[in-house]
Amino acid sequence: MTGVFETFVHTALREALGLSERRFPRARRSNRLHLDHAHNIRLEPDITWWDNATCVLIGDIKYKRTVTGDGKNADLYQVLAYAKATQLDNATLIYANTESATATHRTPDGTALHIEALDLDGEPDQILDEVNAIAGRLRQRCNYRTLSATA
Repeated sequence: MTGVFETFVHTALREALGLSERRFPRARRSNRLHLDHAHNIRLEPDITWWDNATCVLIGDIKYKRTVTGDGKNADLYQVLAYAKATQLDNATLIYANTESATATHRTPDGTALHIEALDLDGEPDQILDEVNAIAGRLRQRCNYRTLSATA
C-alpha cells in the first residue's frame, strides 16, 4: 500500500502543479542527489522539482499516521538531510491521515521542515481537492527566482 500511496500522491501533485516528469521526476528515476561530495550516500526523495539542473523543492511522502501531526523524528531527519544536500531552506513531508492538517518545524539554522496531511477518508474529489491545496503550498515554498519557461 505504501508504494501505491506514494505513486498516487506524486502523480497527483505533478498534475496539479502542471509539471512534466522531467521537472518533477519519481525518486527512482533521479540519481542526481547525494548527501556527500564523494557521491557515496545516495538520496531518494519522493518529491523533487527541478529547474534545469537546480533542485528548487524537495520532500518525501509517507504512508504513516502521526498522532500529533508533528512528524516522526526519523522522517524529519530524512527531509532535513534532503534540504541540506540541495542547499534548500525548506523541505516537505506528506503523511497519510495525520490528526492535524499541517505543521512547520524550524531548525536552529532556519531550515523549515513542513508537514502536510492528506486525509484518505474522504470522497475521491475531496482527496484531489486536498492534493491541489498541498500543491498550492508547495508552489509557494518552491525555492526559485525564475523558473525556466518549459514545464
